[in-house]
Amino acid sequence: FAEEIKPLPQGDTWRKYIALSLRDEEGLEDGLFNLRRIEANSSIAYVCGLIKDKNDNFLTDGQNQYHLYDRVMAIGYRWSWGSVVRFDKTIASPQDVHCHYGKNVPLTSALLREQVAAQGRKNICQPVKASDPLRSDILNGLRASYIGDSNSLTLNGPLPTVKFIVEDLCATEDYAYFLGKATGDKTSFFIHDDANNRLRVVLKKSPDGVWRPQPENNLLTQQSKVSGGYYSDGTLRETDLAQLAQACRVEGDTVNLTGTLRQQGDGESAYWTLTPDSPLTCVRDANKQQPGWNQTMQLVLTPQERESLNNLVGKKVSVGGDIFLALSASHHTPLLLDNIFRLTEIK
Repeated sequence: FAEEIKPLPQGDTWRKYIALSLRDEEGLEDGLFNLRRIEANSSIAYVCGLIKDKNDNFLTDGQNQYHLYDRVMAIGYRWSWGSVVRFDKTIASPQDVHCHYGKNVPLTSALLREQVAAQGRKNICQPVKASDPLRSDILNGLRASYIGDSNSLTLNGPLPTVKFIVEDLCATEDYAYFLGKATGDKTSFFIHDDANNRLRVVLKKSPDGVWRPQPENNLLTQQSKVSGGYYSDGTLRETDLAQLAQACRVEGDTVNLTGTLRQQGDGESAYWTLTPDSPLTCVRDANKQQPGWNQTMQLVLTPQERESLNNLVGKKVSVGGDIFLALSASHHTPLLLDNIFRLTEIK
């Protein structure tokens, strides 16, 4: 498509795809749309029409009324179309169709984008401008969760101070999406071809007003970066961000957990574990068949590190490190924390 809106004629592939997306969104798998108007470009569309059954009869609701589907739709991060503005109404007869934008109203992408912006932040991830105080709040949440190169940190040592280059930042009332880079910390020796890599982060606003990366307790590192450009190409809705926030963790993810520190065994066989206050509920490839697989996590620490922090055993602690999956008999729990950079008492 050129970026300006244009009508989609019968038989057009995009017309079929947009109508199919709306049908699936509304749970109308057995219906067919009778479209009175459909215009679109590559990212936003206007759709207005009724639904018919497979015998070509207009469908009614329980009160013998007809539902007019009158929507602005946008392409989402999964390259499927979703409703972002609804002008729907019920009408007494198929002859009573009056679309919000009649055929005499010229449609432009700017006009439709204005309607999306007018919805506010309740359901749509709207851009956060540089002048908006919300921008600082979100970036402060990123900054507080960024630890730099997770492979070069020392236990309870300093963390880098960074600034963020924002390429995309939007927010709903409860979630935010960030795409960009951190600058100001030394790049890991092990990271190469990094020019096109980005931090891609979903944040959630906590009851205390602080924005925190998701899934909960996630920390951001240089190793968190991924190749750029995927999610930023679509319109994100609150439901999309809520779903992304529930992503299953993978080995190597860096987290900060709280819980009780305990010592198991004695002498050379001694090791430390954390009984987390909030156990990790989804870790890809973890041995979930083992009872209590997520209730205790072994901490990978040297004898010297344990000796220096021996006064913490039995206490409530905060610990930051990388998720590690058990590989051998020397690993005593299905989940471990490795590359530990922070272990402090919670007072």
